Amino acid sequence: MVEVAVRSAPVLTNEEVAPGFFKMVLKGTYSGKPAQFYMLRAWRLDPLLARPMSVFDRSEEWIAFLYRIRGRGTELLSQLHSGDRILLLGPLGNGWERRPGRVALIGGGSGVASLLHTAKVFGDVDLYLGFRNKPFLIDEFKQVTGRLVIASETGERGQKGLVSDIFDPFGYDA
Repeated sequence: MVEVAVRSAPVLTNEEVAPGFFKMVLKGTYSGKPAQFYMLRAWRLDPLLARPMSVFDRSEEWIAFLYRIRGRGTELLSQLHSGDRILLLGPLGNGWERRPGRVALIGGGSGVASLLHTAKVFGDVDLYLGFRNKPFLIDEFKQVTGRLVIASETGERGQKGLVSDIFDPFGYDA
């Protein structure tokens, strides 16, 4: 069983990777299963609640989160710089176990946040990613999968349309 902990961590990087989307990397050693999440907080009282963030990527020395600015809390997170500190609670949630057979991971927009780490841990999965217009962080996803299918609503890259429209579940076990 993974132990849940509250800790303070330094920000290594916090960069905008696409309009309104940020990737924040924090220093430290972290545990957890694919699809578990952390609660992040970089302010004192307002807003009241921490923000839940899926693990985007992880190594032995850092953890990364991908998030979209959607309100005051994520706006405050986007203003953090290297060396700033942030509070984390986690890992939380049940996480996913790898099922036998052929596996597809599917997500769109900010829903791709947990898929990179999951693909790394599971190995040998197909990734289906959807974006509103220009896809982002594609090189990172290419490194962890043999098959990457991209959809964008504008058709700027990959197939035009929604990822849910281009995914065919035939041939997948999970």
